[in-house]
Parts: sequence; C-alpha cells; structure tokens
Amino acid sequence: MGSLTNRLLLILLLASAAPTVADDGKIVAVNTDGLNPGEFEAIATRHDERVLVALGNSPREREGNVTATYVVGDSENGNYPLVLQLGRTVFTSGGISSRASRYHVDEINAKVTLEATRYPEVLALLASERVDLESMNFSDAYEKYVGKRRYKEASALLEEVDDMLTPHNDAPHQYRGTAACHPYTESFNTEPFLKRASADRIVVKALPGQATSLRLNGSVVALAAGDAVVISDDSITLIDGTPIPREVRSISRILSNMDDAQLERFFRQAEVIETEEIGTGITKPLRVTQRMDGITRDAVFKHVDSEPDMQNRRAYSRKLDYADRNVFEIAAYRLDRMLDLQLIPVAVARNVDGKDGVLQDWVTGAINERDRLEDDIAFESHCKQYEQYRLRFVFDILIHNDDRNLTNILWHKEDFMLWFIDHTRAFRSPPRRPKQLRNVDLRVSDQLRARLSSLNEDNLTRELGDYLHPKQIESLLKRRDLILEEALTTDLADAED
Repeated sequence: MGSLTNRLLLILLLASAAPTVADDGKIVAVNTDGLNPGEFEAIATRHDERVLVALGNSPREREGNVTATYVVGDSENGNYPLVLQLGRTVFTSGGISSRASRYHVDEINAKVTLEATRYPEVLALLASERVDLESMNFSDAYEKYVGKRRYKEASALLEEVDDMLTPHNDAPHQYRGTAACHPYTESFNTEPFLKRASADRIVVKALPGQATSLRLNGSVVALAAGDAVVISDDSITLIDGTPIPREVRSISRILSNMDDAQLERFFRQAEVIETEEIGTGITKPLRVTQRMDGITRDAVFKHVDSEPDMQNRRAYSRKLDYADRNVFEIAAYRLDRMLDLQLIPVAVARNVDGKDGVLQDWVTGAINERDRLEDDIAFESHCKQYEQYRLRFVFDILIHNDDRNLTNILWHKEDFMLWFIDHTRAFRSPPRRPKQLRNVDLRVSDQLRARLSSLNEDNLTRELGDYLHPKQIESLLKRRDLILEEALTTDLADAED
C-alpha cells in the first residue's frame, strides 16, 4: 500500500493472522444477531464435537457459559478477523466485493487492519494538498487530480485510496452484495476469491428480513439472524439436519406475488375491464387492466407487428432486421428465463379489443434511468450499478438490441436492482456486437458461462421458434459464441488483469 514501511507492516500482520485451516470435524456457524446468551448456548452445545464460528457480535462479551472457537468480527478494530477460512469454507459477516476478490483471506484481514490507521493519515495529507474527500466525491477527485503532473502528491495519495477496501465500502464487514445482488454479478466476485482460497463456499450474514438460503449455485450461504448451520466435509445443513433451501428469485413474485405460470395464465384468461392509452411511444401501447378470481392486475399491451409471421418465411432478407414486432417481447422474456436472469417481466400473446398483440406485466415500484438522473436521485444499493450494467451488455449483445436507452432501463426503487423492458426491435441478424456496445468490457462468471453454453439450436427453436426466424436463432448463437470468446472469465489469470 504505497510505502516500504506499509508493505513491511502488511507482511507482519500476515504472519500473525488467524489460522486458515481447522481440524477435521463439524463446524457450527451461527449468526449471533438477536441471540441472547441462553439461546446462543443452546445452539453452541447442540453438537459435542464441533468448531464454533460466530458471525457478528462476540459471545465472549456476553454473560454466557460458552464462547466461540472463532469470532468473525463486524469491525476493523483488529480484535477479530474479518474473514476466516476453515478447511474449504470461508466465513465473513458481510461479503466479498470485486476489490476484495483480488486478495487471499489473510491479505484481506491485514489490509483492512492497516487501512484503519493509514486511511485517516491519507485524508489528512490530502487535506494539506487542498483535496477534501470528506466533502468531495472520490470519483470526481480521482478524475480531477490523478495523472496530472501539477498534482503529483495528491495523485499518488488518491491512487493509494483507490487501492483500499474500506473507503469504498468494499471491506468484508461492509459489503452486502454477496447476500443481496444478482448471482451473475456476484459470482464474478466470489469465484476468483474461492479459487484463490481453494475453497468451496462462503458463509455470510443474510440481510435483515432475508431467510437463510443457498445462493450462487450453493457457493454462498446467506445465514439469517439467529440461525445456525452445521458444516462437515461433504455436507452443510441447518442445525436441525434439514437441507438449506435454495434461494428463489422471481421478478414475477416481486411484481405480482404470483409465479410465472400463474401470471401467464392470468394474462391469457382474465377479463379485460379497462384499457387506456399510455401516451408515450410511437406505437401507441395501451395500459390494460384485468380481473380474475378477485385479483386485479395491469399490463402493457403492444399490438404493432411490422412483419407478421416473418418467423415462417422461407428466406430472411436484410429489411427484416428493422422489424418492430410485439412478439419479440415474448422471445426476450423466454430467453431471460432460459438464462435464469429474472430481469424481464412476463409476456404472453393475447387479443385485446379485436387486436392481436402481447400483454406484458406492468412494472410498478420502479424508476427508469432517465428520470433518476433528471431528478438527481442517488443510486443507493447494495449492488453496484456498473456491475449490473455488465449483465445488460451481455444480454443486449446476445439479442442484438441497439434500441436500449435510458427510458427502458428500470431500477426497483426498494433496492435499485436492474430490470429491462422494450425489446420489440431486437433480435437482428448481424453476428457481431450492436454499435453502441462495440467497446464495452464483457465479464462472464463460470455460472453465467454455463447458462450461456446451454443454449443450442434445439432448445432455442423449441422456446423461441414461434417468434423468431431460424436466421435470428442462428445469429443469436453466433453472438453467444462471440461473448464467450471475448469475455473476461473468473480464471485467476483473467482475475489478475
């Protein structure tokens, strides 16, 4: 971290760091939040032969009879490690950010401990250079000073801050994205970290209100307050021996409290009780209200189809690349589910007022990026915006969507998680990137790579053949291959770049 003295201190801290491998036997991990001493003791004594790991407040500071073998702390005060590895399991109270993923377990603990002293020193030095990071956005300061010859000292100090974890809320006790954010963005952070540690899983605290669950193909356990899990060489279960449930992700559940199949059935069968013009868009979409079984839902109805039945034409001409088709919304929705993205609302074919078209679930509780910027609404989320945009890059290249704009990028207002709408002009035939995405970096985790690799002519034709021409499916697969060829991976060689 800059000076020779700091590097020597880092080496000394590494030498005294917590052990990284436990003895053979069971490990009991407890999220101690909300537990009183008696409740903690009941969990701790349930297994006779065990190593006990407490995530959060230290049971040693309670009036209980049992103390933890290891405590994973919530602060960088140096009393407890922020990250602990026992065998092939890693424990931390928060999570592993993209910055933290570059380091080994012991390096993180030493680095954050060092930053607790060094960061205030750097702030004072920057203030002497008339750079006040307490009031100035770091990104703005970095752009203004770094690399400028006249600001040589400030530039060096800002570069040092840029390499830190704590100032960016990226230290393991601060970061919550591992428990909260999209599996394909978070797996790009956790996979290189686990590979570097030769570990199988990370146990983290769940968010308040979040149930204990397995995330990221089982490589992350989000442990709810007061819950405990038992880890052995070949298994991990809840403390009562039952399996840990896998996380269920569903945009439909968020929007309507129904699953996809229930929502599709509703839109196909429910009575239309009202329609009104939305007043935006050149294709005059409608807002449709439906009711069935005491449930009322709204949907957007798109009825424009500039090239009807083009999927069944014998030849594909270049002019079809400019088609504006409502059924492409269904194709985008179905492809989203094939990839388990859960970013696009349900869409189904339906006749409304004598017009054939597509109904798509009405998105509530969201704001588009244009309005967010115009209203100067801060992006407050556990999930980094630029990491979510990387999912957009992959999906829009895959479907060759060059009609993406700030009005069809949506953020859920509660957590600023990304959603997509408007795909009626996508699925064009060029086998290359859309023009607006020619220069973006692509990052694909092993988890996302596996999903992309699962696409083939047979399953795409089965799911999308009623909406896309065979040429469009062929081109989609070529762009899939391009993405897999060009994207950075979580292999350690790429992760070091």
